[in-house]
Parts: sequence; structure tokens; C-alpha cells
Amino acid sequence: MWNRRTIIVLALVCIGAVLRLAHLEESPPGINQDEADNAWNAYCLLQTGQDQAGHDWPIFYAHGLGDNTTTLHYYLMMPFQALMGLGVWSTRLPMALFGILAIPLFYHVATRLFDASTGLLAAFLLTTNPWHIHLSRIGLEGGLGSFFVILMLAILWWAGLPPANEGSSNRWIRAALGGIVIGITCYGYPAVRLFIPCFLFALVLVNRSGWWNHFRNQRRSVLAFFGGFFLVFAPLVWVHLTDPAINERGQNTWVWQSEDSVGQKCLKVLDRYAGHYSPRALFLEGDRFEVLGSSQSVLIFGFLFPVMVIGLSAVLWKIRRSIPARILFVWVLLYPLGDSLNGNPRIIHPLRCSPGIGGLLLLASVGLVVVGRWFYHRYRRAFVVFVMVFCSVTAGYFIPFLMEYYGDYPRRAETRRAFHVDLLQACAWLKPRLDEYDAVFITTDQMNQPYIITLVGLDYPPQKWLMDICDVDRSGEFDRYYRYGNLHFMYGSRWQTVVKQLQSNDKLDRVLFIVRPRSYGFAEPVHTIVGPNHQATLWLCEKSL
Repeated sequence: MWNRRTIIVLALVCIGAVLRLAHLEESPPGINQDEADNAWNAYCLLQTGQDQAGHDWPIFYAHGLGDNTTTLHYYLMMPFQALMGLGVWSTRLPMALFGILAIPLFYHVATRLFDASTGLLAAFLLTTNPWHIHLSRIGLEGGLGSFFVILMLAILWWAGLPPANEGSSNRWIRAALGGIVIGITCYGYPAVRLFIPCFLFALVLVNRSGWWNHFRNQRRSVLAFFGGFFLVFAPLVWVHLTDPAINERGQNTWVWQSEDSVGQKCLKVLDRYAGHYSPRALFLEGDRFEVLGSSQSVLIFGFLFPVMVIGLSAVLWKIRRSIPARILFVWVLLYPLGDSLNGNPRIIHPLRCSPGIGGLLLLASVGLVVVGRWFYHRYRRAFVVFVMVFCSVTAGYFIPFLMEYYGDYPRRAETRRAFHVDLLQACAWLKPRLDEYDAVFITTDQMNQPYIITLVGLDYPPQKWLMDICDVDRSGEFDRYYRYGNLHFMYGSRWQTVVKQLQSNDKLDRVLFIVRPRSYGFAEPVHTIVGPNHQATLWLCEKSL
């Protein structure tokens, strides 16, 4: 029979599932170019065994929108595309399911580190955390960071490794499998790739005696674990050392300038690292980039700041004699690691910091338990008041977030531009009619990489894509596609040359222009894309050339 804690965890999982699955394609609306790039590469692999650049089954990196991106997310997405096809749901559903699975897994990890009360609070805070909710609703590989870190800790217990120290002679198989799985997670987002091995090294460092004792008693398990991990991780390290292409994106985003001295580079890294602990970064602003959250999507609700301070005090008080306190401390200490080496015009990058979500929320959970127990043991009646106040304050923060995230956020013009809602709607109209046109010209005004959006929106055949004539400029930081197949993108004046060629080819061509209203002299659209404010955002205009 289920106990009370199991029922609470299941209730939190149900609530978390609703928050992460409800209106998945609408909040945020449409699809961002990075999501589309992930989806398209995965779909090309599923249909042809090649990524969009024509490379067979890439492992270490694949060519994306102009840089080389990680590939693990492609393979996680492919089973969903096999069942559901190419689209927004199959792009985001894997992230949502991993986000839901993180809730009971976090409860397990927090309970094993501390106690059941801390575990329940940690699961509750993760369930309602705006940062985690949003990253579970977009198809970006960085959103898996928090899950992979929690998974690593759960694997250590499953394999009977420290801090569990519950090994047996037959657990070396679990240990080997666990090491392999943790190694595989390093093939994901670069920030996760940096965080996982550093955190694993820190776990061994802060519990040296535990690992040494386990090695003496269960040598085979320890060797199997690290053997499995390095078997998978070592080739990745080798490629990083020998193939500059895998680091292409990082080389364009370092926090320092190439002419900086070593000392200046270190100072810039330390300055960005320290900035991640400011109240402004964690509780007030977070990231104002529309793709990474709404105006209410702070990283952590501000009312948790006092209890996080209390939690940190409790951890520091116990750190000399408590292994769980040390583990939590290094988790929080390393949280900005993935975002400290790369520059960013914004105060913090939620994707690069995602491995630290669990540590920060667990710190708040520890603080809440300390305060709650203090009230419970000294002022029993005040404890009830404390619980009521906590629930009321949580609702006071969470309800406005829900109303804004599922209400105003997906309707804002900035959000709809960032997720190319109007272009997707235009693609939905064009998809059954595409073969009727000799050429389609698409505006690039207020759009980012529209070619990748149309590939997803039109459910374009990957086999045809790999054989199409493409006109692409790869000289910049990101690729610029002027054409694939009979679709042309209106950068600069190159498209005008194509129009002149159509006008002089001695046959009548049926052409469609997808443009902003009242631009390029068009006055009579055959179809209009309208936004939530009933204002036209795109005109689809036919012309014979």
C-alpha cells in the first residue's frame, strides 16, 4: 500500500506533467530556429542516416545553423519523430518528459542526501520552478542539463557507489553501466559536457575516504564505473584536443578577447562567475531573452532568497562532518561553470547554467526544513502559521507566473517573432500548394534563419533536401541560405536577380511572395497571416513572371 510520501510525489509528478505538457505547442508559440535546427537534423538522420549537411550518423558534432552543435539531442528526439512525425510536439515532447521524470528522481536524490522532508520540498520547488518549467517546454538540448546532473547522482546510489557505500560483489555490472550512461550524457550540450566531469571529480574529492574505502572493499565496482565512464568520455576529450571544429561555437563566444593577457582572461572569467550569485541574476531578472522565458520567468522565486541563505549557513555549519553537505556545497559552487567561459550580453544564460538548478533548489529546501523544524520544535502553533504563509507566498509568486506565461507571453509580438509563428502559419497554408509554384520568395525581415523554419513547417522531405540545389553563404558566423529547391530567401538583392531570370526565361512562371504587409509594392494578397491583435503580419501574394 502506498504511503503518504509516495502519494505526494505522484501528485507533484501529475502537477509537473500538466505544467510541462499543457499547450506545449502554444506557450511558447511556434518554433525557434535552434529548436528547428535540432528537429531537422534529427529528422534527416531518421529518414536518410545523414544530418542536414550530408554526414553519416555524426557522434561528436554536426553542422547546424553555421556552427558545429552537439548530437545527443538528435538521437533522443528520433524515436518521437518516428511515432509523431516532424513538428513542434515531437521536438519538445522529449524535453517535457525528461523534465517530468526529473521530479521523482530529484525527490529520490534529495531524500538520500538529506531526508524525506527535504526531498519532498525539493521535488515541490522543482515542480513549480519557472526556470525548469520553461526549459522543459522548448526543444533545446541545454534544457537537459538539470536532469543529467540529477541522473548522475541517482546512478551512484543505484550502483551502490559513494555516497551510498552500499556496494556488493555483483553490483560491478551496474557500476559499469552507470559509468557508460554518465559518459554518454557528456555528448550533449557543451555546458553539461563541462559540468558533469567537473562535478564527478568534485564528488570524489569531497568524499575521498568514502571512495577509498569503497575501492578497498569493492575494487571491481569502482574500476568498472570509471572504466565505463572513460571508455565513452575519452574519445570525446580526444576529439576536443585534436579537432578544432568541435570547439567552433565556443571560440566565437569566449568571455575574453583574443588580445587579452592570461591575467585579464582570468579576471573576466571570475567576474562573470561571481555575477551568477547576485540577487539580480537569480531572483529579479534572470534572462530577458524571449526564447528563454517570459518576463515572469525568473530563475528562482525571490521569496526563497532568505531560506537559501539559511540553507547555505546550515551546509557550511555541517560541511566538515557531513558528506551530503559537501556534495550540495560543490553543486552550488560549480553551478555557474558552464556560463563563466562564454560572453553574453545578458546577465546570465539559463541554458548554460541549467546543471545548477537542482543544487540551488536543494539549498532552498534545506533552508526551509531548518526553519520549519525550528518552528515545529519550539512554537508548534507558529509552525502551522509558517506553513500557511509559505503556501500563500508561493501562490502569490506562482499564480502571476502562470497567468503571464500561458496568457500574455505567447501573445506578445516579441515572442511570436522569436518563435516565427507567422512564418509557420504561412508554411501551413503553402504546404499543400508548394508544387503549384515555380518559385517562392520569402522575406527575411524580422526573421532568424527562416530556411530552417520552412523545412520544419513544410515537413520537407529530407531525401529531396539532400539532392536540392542550394545557394548558401558560409563565410559568416552563421550560414545564410539564399535558396534551397524552389524557395528563395530575400536577403540583399540576390533574389532580384532570380526574379529577372524568371521574367526572361520565355515561359510563364507562377510565383508566390511571402512578405510583410504593404512591402515591395504588393497590394492584393491571396492569403493573410494575422496576429492576436488582428493586425496582418504576413501577406502571401501571387504573381506571374
